[in-house]
Amino acid sequence: MICFSVLLLFWTNWVSAEWQPKVTSVKRSGSFMFESFDDSDVILGIKKGALQISRNAGTSWKDVKAVSRDIHYIDIDNNFAETRAFVFDVEDNRVYATSDKGESWFELNFPRPNSGKDADEINFMSLASNPFVKDDLLLSLTICPSSHKGRECFTEHHISSNGKDFKPLKMPLEQHAYVNCRFLSLGAKDSANHDVICDARYPDDDANFADSTQLKREIFLTSDYGKSFETLSQFKGKNIRYLILTEDYAIVSTSEDKYNDDSVEELWVSQDGRSFENAVTPTNVRGPYFVSQISKSSKKLMLMADALGSDQKGTGLILSDSDGLRFSPISSFPTEIPGFYMMSSVGGLEGAFICSFTAIQHHSAQMTTKITFDDGRSWSRLRLDDVNNEYECDSEDVEKCFINSFFMPSMIFNTHEHQIPGVSYVIGSVEDLTADSKKLPQLQTFATTNGGESWRKILDFPAAVQFGDHGNVVVAFPFSPDADGDPAMEFFYSLDQGETWTEYELKEPVVLGGFMSTSGDSSGSKFIMRGSDFSGKDVSWFYTIDFSDAFEGKQCTEDDLEDWVSNKGECVGGAKRTYKRRKPDARCFVRDLYADHAMEEEICQCSEIDYECSPEFFRADDGTCKPDFGLLEHSGSCKAVKKGKELKLSPKKLQRGNKCENPIEIEKVTVSCNGLSEDGEGAPIIVFENFLDFELKSYQYFNTKADETVLFRTDKNDVYLSYDSGKTIKKFAEKVTEVVFNPYFNTSAYVFGADNQLQITNDRARSFETFDLPEAKQLGFPLSFHATEADTFIFYGGKNCDSFFNPECHAVAYITRNGGTTFEELKQGALSCEFVGSIYENPSNPDMIMCLVKDKGKREKSIITSSDYFETEESTVFEDALGYVSLGEYTVIAVPHENDELRAFVTINGDEYAEAKLPAGLNADKQQAYTVLGSQKGAIFFHLTTHMTEGQEYGALMKSNSNGTSFVTLERSVNRGSSGFVDFEKIEGLEGIIMINTVFNAEQLQLGKEGEKKLRSKISFNDGADWTYLQAPKTDSEGNKYDCNPKDLEKCSLSLHGYTEREDQRDTYSSGSALGYMIGVGNVGEHLLPKEECSTFMSVDGGFTWNEVAKGAYQWEYGDHGSIVVLVKDGEKTDSLLYSLTSGKSWSEFKFAADELYVEDIVTTPQDSAMRFLLIGKSTKVTGRHTRTFTIDFTKSFERQCALGSDDYAYHSFGDCLFGHQAEYLQKVNDHCYNGAAPLEDAVIIVKHCSCTRMDFECDYNYYKAGDGTCKLVDGTDPLDGSEICEKYTDQIEYFEPTGYRKIPLSTCVDGLKLDEASRSHACPGFEKEFKERYSISGRRVLYIITVPLVVFVLAAWFVYDRGVKRNGGFSRFGEIRLGDEELIEENRLDKMVNSIVKVGVIGFSGLVTAKQLSQRVLQNTWQRVRSRLPGNKNGPTYSSLNHDQFLDEADELLAEHDEDANDLTSFLENESNFDINEEDDIDSGVTRPYSDEVGVSDDHEEANDIESPPN
Repeated sequence: MICFSVLLLFWTNWVSAEWQPKVTSVKRSGSFMFESFDDSDVILGIKKGALQISRNAGTSWKDVKAVSRDIHYIDIDNNFAETRAFVFDVEDNRVYATSDKGESWFELNFPRPNSGKDADEINFMSLASNPFVKDDLLLSLTICPSSHKGRECFTEHHISSNGKDFKPLKMPLEQHAYVNCRFLSLGAKDSANHDVICDARYPDDDANFADSTQLKREIFLTSDYGKSFETLSQFKGKNIRYLILTEDYAIVSTSEDKYNDDSVEELWVSQDGRSFENAVTPTNVRGPYFVSQISKSSKKLMLMADALGSDQKGTGLILSDSDGLRFSPISSFPTEIPGFYMMSSVGGLEGAFICSFTAIQHHSAQMTTKITFDDGRSWSRLRLDDVNNEYECDSEDVEKCFINSFFMPSMIFNTHEHQIPGVSYVIGSVEDLTADSKKLPQLQTFATTNGGESWRKILDFPAAVQFGDHGNVVVAFPFSPDADGDPAMEFFYSLDQGETWTEYELKEPVVLGGFMSTSGDSSGSKFIMRGSDFSGKDVSWFYTIDFSDAFEGKQCTEDDLEDWVSNKGECVGGAKRTYKRRKPDARCFVRDLYADHAMEEEICQCSEIDYECSPEFFRADDGTCKPDFGLLEHSGSCKAVKKGKELKLSPKKLQRGNKCENPIEIEKVTVSCNGLSEDGEGAPIIVFENFLDFELKSYQYFNTKADETVLFRTDKNDVYLSYDSGKTIKKFAEKVTEVVFNPYFNTSAYVFGADNQLQITNDRARSFETFDLPEAKQLGFPLSFHATEADTFIFYGGKNCDSFFNPECHAVAYITRNGGTTFEELKQGALSCEFVGSIYENPSNPDMIMCLVKDKGKREKSIITSSDYFETEESTVFEDALGYVSLGEYTVIAVPHENDELRAFVTINGDEYAEAKLPAGLNADKQQAYTVLGSQKGAIFFHLTTHMTEGQEYGALMKSNSNGTSFVTLERSVNRGSSGFVDFEKIEGLEGIIMINTVFNAEQLQLGKEGEKKLRSKISFNDGADWTYLQAPKTDSEGNKYDCNPKDLEKCSLSLHGYTEREDQRDTYSSGSALGYMIGVGNVGEHLLPKEECSTFMSVDGGFTWNEVAKGAYQWEYGDHGSIVVLVKDGEKTDSLLYSLTSGKSWSEFKFAADELYVEDIVTTPQDSAMRFLLIGKSTKVTGRHTRTFTIDFTKSFERQCALGSDDYAYHSFGDCLFGHQAEYLQKVNDHCYNGAAPLEDAVIIVKHCSCTRMDFECDYNYYKAGDGTCKLVDGTDPLDGSEICEKYTDQIEYFEPTGYRKIPLSTCVDGLKLDEASRSHACPGFEKEFKERYSISGRRVLYIITVPLVVFVLAAWFVYDRGVKRNGGFSRFGEIRLGDEELIEENRLDKMVNSIVKVGVIGFSGLVTAKQLSQRVLQNTWQRVRSRLPGNKNGPTYSSLNHDQFLDEADELLAEHDEDANDLTSFLENESNFDINEEDDIDSGVTRPYSDEVGVSDDHEEANDIESPPN
């Protein structure tokens, strides 16, 4: 009997081994596409435009005669996939449908474009159905005009209520650029609603100012097939980005800033498509990203970076609650690495799904794959089931030996996810964290049959896998035919749920093109595969694989089945689920075709796992739900109580859709509504606080409008990152020695580690790449960057510098030209280098590098240059130099001179170096210290210290000519600090406005009569040519008058604390984005007082007028181009701030902290375009080194974003004709909207160019501005030799003698006053011949010039004499005086004209005679007076001499007593001088008043660069 059983088992196995599935192949010429009906053997295919149908899973085919012969594509209706399909003939604009699996076909009726030569063409067609009402259809047509019409393609929608006849679905607003309509399939499946939601895009009104593709969006709803539309007014004024529909939600994304593609976005979630709630995310969300439901059974939404936006970072994977409104981060996946996510369910199990994150960093990929069994609450690695012990790692240690998935099932041939409970597969590799060396991942195929609890390898290579008979048949096609080492194409199948596999080799050499099961629920036993001919021929193969005869057709009985409990036997969603499955070793098929999987659901008792935090609470690290006042404000729960009262709330709520029974009792907690808005609509200002257990050494934003990423460096030398202006702060790196930002490429930063590694980001910290630095000691020198090549920079290290006292220790410059991948030694002894060839406008060589070098054993430093990276060529420019600084297109080099002096040399091309000629009369015996303050178009600003006494430093402010070699004095006694900084600041964004602080008691300091400097502020509106004191406001911030008279600027002006006193040099008066806005701390009076006695002042017109905005000293910051101004107390404890949303016209107070603290700084993005501010403070209630940060968010303070091209903006001019042109700037005038990243800087217009006036000129070298405004030569000096112009411009023929004036480089004036041009010119050397030819006159030309006018004059005189004099009685008659005589002969108009000429001549002649007589009389009287005053002359004036003539003589004498300066001034008066006189001023201040307020764009404020001579 035993022998018989053994023989029977052997025979059964032998029969099974010999059995093979039935494989049928059909060869087709050309490409072939197919689609199958769900749960059916019926397949539709297209062969050369002809629609074909197979009713036996592809074994045989026949043509469909009822449709046209030019079908382009097939669409199976997903909502009714068992019976309905559509086919499209785009060429003839026809659509056919079947509702009975292809048994019958009918054509759809819809309006088509007009036919004809110039008719529009349908480019694409698609159909969508209403899952609730089968006959509701939406037809979308993409229509493209004929090519010569010049219009873009557009979209039309047509709707049907009977599944056949369509009518246009017209939007409420016409002229849309694009529209996308979909059925709004939310709610119960048995509800018969006809809701359609449309996302329509329209050209924006301000497209001319921004991207021409900028579109605004509207969302419309219709429930009556388009007869009427409902507009979602909730989104009026918002910038809609996306409309997303899921199984249970409609989601709208709105952008904070429509002018910024990387703008922060908000999510609005609705369960009915009509009322939307604002979702809460843990950090700012920036697109592109992907939002979807986790699964059909889960109510949770997941938000993750889109694969198209894999460079986005900082969001990570976040999951919502069961309402889709409150998102929380999933800490199991990295948020600090850019990449994308893949999600897949595990056989359709509720609460179980896999997430795989692929990090993309610098052409390498890193994978993290995890699985959850409890709807995302907890995550774990994919456990390897190494049944054959073929892997080196310990599969029991799941944290070190696990599977990473590279491909999910739904990614392969775009197939649906398998819905077999507990059965799934992935393509991935085994990750061994215990291995000594990293190996390239070997992709294999893994499967699970226990719901993802463990995964075992089923194939050694990646393959496309399909399941049949509820998972009892597994078929796998390798991606590559030779994956198994055999070039022939084959597939593998298993009949025991993947335990054993059999290979089936195909006869034809094909490449896999498509593979699917004929039953969508994997209940059938037939599969179809499409392959392309491996030889490249235009041939397709269609295979049908049939397992129906397996196990001799035996159907499983109850004994062949077993119960399997999902989700590790745990309750999910309030229920435990048990499925019936075939036993793995059963030799039968279930053969229950198209039946749903049998499942028993056991309702669980409610427990903590069934609850989530209530809307006002967040889940803390310990798992408890704690109140969040931001969420409390957002929820509006405090509407029910009065402000300051307490409210009792339940911290937890049952998840939506949870089925558990017997809910647990949740004890309510008491929360305070104090500090929240009374109306419950949400506060206009939102605060996010962080407590940090360290101090901050530095912090800096990336200088870009794209986002608000900031890097923090701590006193513990750690670096922290925030992508949302400090709202969330995360640790990035440890043991960091330095953080450097690239000044030329605003997305790049460099983090130096103590381990001699350098981390570089070129994408605003979205990703970092790590490089090894050269084997040298980090010296802390700043990197040197190339201005045009982001991957080229210089690093400085120390060789032999284990000890700095080692005499062999010296600096070495290393260069990289590939972004840090490799470094090469550039120059030994280099202390600093610069790519000067990349910054000069006209460099002698664009590859030139300049270095300051100190060789070993030498004290002197030299300046050397090279144009081939010091490989073969170098040139020593100065043997002995102190240093150099490059600003704009200039490089200034400090060279030691005898007697401890300095000399400055300037170059603008790296080839020619000229000594800077400083003007005379500076009262400086030696040039011992100077500061290069910055440069702008055509000039360098330069400060020479003329008084060096410690604590009393001041000097002369000078400005150079265009090549930086000759300087003129702009103002004397300008304040300088002990560190070399100068109270000098150019107002950002406006041309030529400069503020300085002068030492007005400089003379007393020089004489030693006073010990402390007294400062006064001055401002110039024409680039330093003229200065005036700051005009004080009439009253203070409380409405009180000042103690002095503001009209007397000498004794009552506004003075502000300046650049030399700032702890952070970035805190400037002005902002380049807030044009005309200036804020400073100072006082009104005769001189500047200490900060403690000062107030805070603001100007909104470029410094012309000022207002006091607050008593006391405040720190300030601008936001949103000046729409937001924030002040916070400086040097005092505070818990509140002042802010203005009205350009300083009104101010409000806001409490941002629960207790008072010292605010060290208030910062925002460098371009001041953001609406979030970061306050850095120190806590007053803790000990040790701690920091508190507050992110102050004003995004809710405005109704909407302003629209360019609307009355939200108006053009504004700061003055009239400054710098020779009238500029107008676009500025916001609506206080209820915000700017965002609107390109206002591109909207500057030049209205006109003006005639030159005195304001367009400044004094030339060695000239000074006299009290009357004229330029005078300094005594004992000579002007510059005008011939220098010939050296600068080699093709110049002539030059003019200096006039004492030179045109301000910024001026663009034309014609008018030409003070810089002399009348006398000279020939440039070498151009004498050309000069002579230009001005010499030939004898013939002289004769012509003299003869022609003489002949014309004689003829004209004779004609006048003959017609006007001789006819009227000759000259004798005109000697008579006849008033009103009309007896002259006038017969015509010619006679009248001639007589008029004669009359004018007679009157003129009489006047000359009278003038001669009067002159003689004046001379006689003058001589008499002189004689009477001579010594010894006793004769006085007689009575008769006191007449009218003598009175005129006295007046003449007064005029004659004017000095020559006044005489010079007359030339200006004759040329429309614009010296303004204020008639209201009753006190002469003696200071020239600013003439106008013309502005323009100026360079950013340059940091002062100070160079002093070395001590003896």
